Amino acid sequence: MRIAGVALSAGLLLMVGLIGVASAAPRAARRGESVRVTTDGHLRPGHMETIKVKGFPGKGSTQVTFFPTAICEDECGAAGFPGGRTNARGEGTLRVRVPGTFLDAHEHHVYFRDRERIEVNVTWEGADESFANGSAEPEPIIVRDHASRRAASTLATDRTSDSTVTAPKSQLPIPNGFRLQGTNGYTLSVIGQGPHGKSSGSIRIAAVARGREVTYEAPAEVTETSMHANLGALGEISVEFQRSGRADSVPCGKQDVRFDSGSWTGTIRFHGEKSYTDVDAASATPDVKYLLGPFCGPLVTEGSLEGHGKGADLDVRNPGLGPQLSVYKPRPGSAALISAYLSEYDEGISIERTAVARIPGRDFAYAPNLRTATVTPPGPFSGSAHFDLGAKAGRRWSGDLTVDMPGRTDVPLTGPLLRATLDHSK
Repeated sequence: MRIAGVALSAGLLLMVGLIGVASAAPRAARRGESVRVTTDGHLRPGHMETIKVKGFPGKGSTQVTFFPTAICEDECGAAGFPGGRTNARGEGTLRVRVPGTFLDAHEHHVYFRDRERIEVNVTWEGADESFANGSAEPEPIIVRDHASRRAASTLATDRTSDSTVTAPKSQLPIPNGFRLQGTNGYTLSVIGQGPHGKSSGSIRIAAVARGREVTYEAPAEVTETSMHANLGALGEISVEFQRSGRADSVPCGKQDVRFDSGSWTGTIRFHGEKSYTDVDAASATPDVKYLLGPFCGPLVTEGSLEGHGKGADLDVRNPGLGPQLSVYKPRPGSAALISAYLSEYDEGISIERTAVARIPGRDFAYAPNLRTATVTPPGPFSGSAHFDLGAKAGRRWSGDLTVDMPGRTDVPLTGPLLRATLDHSK
């Protein structure tokens, strides 16, 4: 089963672009008993986690998917996230942001449960289009609140170590991030994550507008009451939390979460590339409802497009860093969803850009036998691209299709390194 779609949240991409989409595979389908995939045993939704692999055939690119083990069998879907590359020995250390959801048999997004054991599947592709597959053993568990399963009421504020630190009763928990309004219709969210295990502190910045999002993950010095990150040309985040000593609360499930109603003060400067958005502020009040969203949200939300007839799902992937594309039409004659995704790494900062648009069905035309297809989307896309299954591998996807993304213009979405597939959507 192949599922495609995009669920953009305000600052948190629960399904990043849904560029590569996979189905849960029976365990017997794994290739190569020598392949080993390992984690530290605990995966946190919304966080960058490390996955180590060895035993693949050699140099290649990887995609990582996450499935629940208890209820899926082969009826679930999940996004495929670029994991990075393996070396000539077939080894690699992958860094992947763990999603908060998977897709059930009805194409609904379902949240992973806290302490749920999940299957982590790594698909490897070599330069000659050969494939190999492996899954993490032992299977890791989902930990929705860092360290010793702290309640959501702590707001994940113990970010300084793996051990649980209990704040004095006189002190209320501190929210670990904030949101501000930027220029050109963008909202900027900032979340700090302190060091844990062998991972150092980091700061995550997401700039979000309708159909557009850029996320940045940068090294930072983060404590319970401070965040300091030099972002180079992008700006600087250097703030301290000023306690008010007054309690505020928001509902979270059947309980109310209490927290300090103070503010983050200091330097908040962010300048998006090519001035797509700017923020310059001396203080920010935490948006606790937003920060608690992954913990207190509904268990099920519906996908972006639904259909009962056979449509088409065009997937264009990149073996490494670079652009990827997905075009999804749930049934003939319906509108289509086009999603472009670009991953970059610049001066120690991981950058992920996304552009998503609903386009007229006529802009995604394909043959009934799915041997050919043409994409001619409107802005922010430009040009067109053609898929031809009868051409050689490096020429099946051709044209002059580009996209303007936040901070990057004229990003090419065709080329000999990109690999395209066309399947019936279900």
